Amino acid sequence: MSINPMKNNMHECIIINEGKRPCDPTGNQHNDSRVDWVKWATGYDGVGNRALHRKYVSGRNQRIHKYNPTMIKLCSWNVRGLNRPGKLPILEDTIKNIAVTGVSETHWKTTGHFTTTNVLGYNTFNDRMMSVKLQATPVNTNIVQVYAPTSIASEEEMHHFYEQLTEVVRNIPTKELLFVSGDLNAKIDTTNNDGHLRSVVGKYGIGVRNERGDRLMDFCIENNLFITNTNFKHHIRRLYTWQSPCGQYRNQIDYILVRNRWKSSVRDTKTYPGMVCGSEHNALVAEICLKLKKAKN
Repeated sequence: MSINPMKNNMHECIIINEGKRPCDPTGNQHNDSRVDWVKWATGYDGVGNRALHRKYVSGRNQRIHKYNPTMIKLCSWNVRGLNRPGKLPILEDTIKNIAVTGVSETHWKTTGHFTTTNVLGYNTFNDRMMSVKLQATPVNTNIVQVYAPTSIASEEEMHHFYEQLTEVVRNIPTKELLFVSGDLNAKIDTTNNDGHLRSVVGKYGIGVRNERGDRLMDFCIENNLFITNTNFKHHIRRLYTWQSPCGQYRNQIDYILVRNRWKSSVRDTKTYPGMVCGSEHNALVAEICLKLKKAKN
């Protein structure tokens, strides 16, 4: 199997963990935090849609665990660069028990991929988002990994980002499982005083909602997505995803979103401060009731 890498530079990376070391990209690398990243993924084009069998759905109280599930872990992590000698092996060892990891801000200029058995295909949309389709039970699973513009970005750039992300999400079949994960650079707070937003965000968000948070909430409402790491009660150290280098400020700006239809498939989402790779962001991990399958060539 051979896939020609995109010529433009990629900002996102998705790692499917099967005990193989992904290929190290070659070529010129640099430390600019806004451009020139790498993707890790593989598969083939022309993926067909797989119909959802009726037996897997039982209304609002669907229970995937009745159908021989496996609890897998999906991780999203802004690693803040992988050019420092020895950092890549540290990251690989840290995520060895994670089934799928979406990595942001690698600071790698070139692109690359490696082969794996349960990936049906992947797409790179722009320098801030990519998606991968996994063959799984009860339905195929799509993961969109993103890195939103920071607070210094213009309003036009922010609008363009969400416009493209909305297009990506709406082109994924509604019957398939969808996750949108990554550093969204938004603070959303909680819904203690906003009961009408419970379909979007849970009771355990932190921080004070800002303008970027309002935009993220609007995106979730429009696309029927739920913010999973606000749905589970944990200690504050398991909720914040970023802290300042001095340790004085802590925020929740990284998220894992899921379609509301499959909300019950996510059994827990929390950060792991003990997973260290030299980044001020914490690894955000969701436990999902899902069984990955090998893709047929």
